[in-house]
Amino acid sequence: MQAEILQAPRPGARETQIESFHIYGNRAAVTCVAPDSGVITHNIRLFAKEGGDWRLLGWANEPA
Repeated sequence: MQAEILQAPRPGARETQIESFHIYGNRAAVTCVAPDSGVITHNIRLFAKEGGDWRLLGWANEPA
C-alpha cells in the first residue's frame, strides 16, 4: 500500500526514503526525505483515499 500512495506524480529519477508511514482509515500521514534537483528535503505528506485512489492533499517540507 505504501508504494501505491507514494507513486511520483511526475516522472524523474527520485528516491524517497520513508521515515514513518501511518494509515488512519482513508487517510495517511507520511514523513520522508526526498532529493529533488540536487536539494534534499524533509517532507511531511498528507493523503486521502477518494473513489478508490489515494490523493495527495498537501505537504510541508524544509531542507534536510
